[in-house]
Amino acid sequence: AENKTSSAKINFESLSGAIRSNASTLENVRQLFRKEKGLNNANNGDVGVDEADRAHLWTKVICGKILEDIEDGSLADSYREWEKKTPATKF
Repeated sequence: AENKTSSAKINFESLSGAIRSNASTLENVRQLFRKEKGLNNANNGDVGVDEADRAHLWTKVICGKILEDIEDGSLADSYREWEKKTPATKF
């Protein structure tokens, strides 16, 4: 869910929403992470991100894109094709 302000800046209501939006910035994600998860919480420093959000957070922070864009990209297609053609290696 997104809230638009008059200055065309988008404010996100949740980390989960921000990491799934092309309109969010890394700074949006950082601020929401700090707000929702904290940097030093009571769980011995384990800030834990919901399992459903992990892949989305990783791709947004590392790649600067949303997961769906990465999955739909030509590199991902090439990898899937290569994986189909390459026999599994047993160790």
